[in-house]
Amino acid sequence: MEELDQRDNDIRMLEHDKSELRKQAEDLEKKLEHTRHSHQKQAEELHRAADQHDQTRDLLKTRTLELSGAQAFLSKADTLSGAEVIAMVEAYNQEVLQAAAFMADSFTFEKSEESEESEEMQEATREASRILGRTFVNHLKSAGHGEDPTLVQIALQACIHSFCRRIIAARHFDRSRYGHLLEEICKEMSSAGARRPVILRS
Repeated sequence: MEELDQRDNDIRMLEHDKSELRKQAEDLEKKLEHTRHSHQKQAEELHRAADQHDQTRDLLKTRTLELSGAQAFLSKADTLSGAEVIAMVEAYNQEVLQAAAFMADSFTFEKSEESEESEEMQEATREASRILGRTFVNHLKSAGHGEDPTLVQIALQACIHSFCRRIIAARHFDRSRYGHLLEEICKEMSSAGARRPVILRS
């Protein structure tokens, strides 16, 4: 009888130890999962930090190159005074105004009788809309210009300015080709106007 009681007691102790071991195993599993999750999070943060470091390094390299380029100009004295720059801009604006006025007066305006626009006209409309805006282009196409070509002159001025701005934004260009830009445009437009009338839709 005592042996049976001792065996039951041993079994209960073993069951208790087994339960304790199972609980310890679960706790260790939770700690391991937490450690694994923490390690993954740290790895992701480290990866983000490495990416940010690369971006910062690339940005620093870009800014260093830009600063080096700017220093080449900062170390040189201005060759033109402020008044000379203003005078050059005013002369440029005057040239554009005169060229646009001459071209607008050189055209013969007629209303188009075609029901559909040609592909060439559609492309010209898209390009003009990009510079002038769709509303202005629609008004330009619908208004009569025979007696007062002011709208055409304004449109030409804006297009010339836009073209010159693109050349300047390119930072460098063939001076031999663009040195007499306004004169070439004027000659080409006036010769085109002499060959055929300008067709605008009503």
